[in-house]
Amino acid sequence: MGARLYSPCLLRCVFFVLPLALPTVGAKAAGAENDVQATQPKVDCRRYQEQEQANLEALKRADPAIHGEWLDSVFYSAKQNSCLATVSFIKHGSTYNGIFDIPSSRPLWTHSYRGKSFSPAHVVAMDFDLYQKIEDLAFAPAH
Repeated sequence: MGARLYSPCLLRCVFFVLPLALPTVGAKAAGAENDVQATQPKVDCRRYQEQEQANLEALKRADPAIHGEWLDSVFYSAKQNSCLATVSFIKHGSTYNGIFDIPSSRPLWTHSYRGKSFSPAHVVAMDFDLYQKIEDLAFAPAH
């Protein structure tokens, strides 16, 4: 019977107080996020697109077994505070996906997949792996 006494009070809180309080809490969180973004420098990663394409061509020249290389995208990672590129290439019958830190020319993540032709389901799974890692690197808070 005691639970019934608190039920109307709980319902009033849920329907009347929380809708008024949540926008205030959300605004404070958004303000803190804007403060973090304002303190980080804005980096234009588009200028690195040509550099990464040149790095891929240099990689191909250095190892003749590499072919079918392509640059997927270039993006800024707040966690790494750097411009990153997603690349793919084929080497010795395996397909490789990777994420590279462009300014330092080092790989942050690579993954190999057996073969060079895949079913649509395998391509989706490969892309999912890559995009999960991109989210981890690009959108995770900096430490």
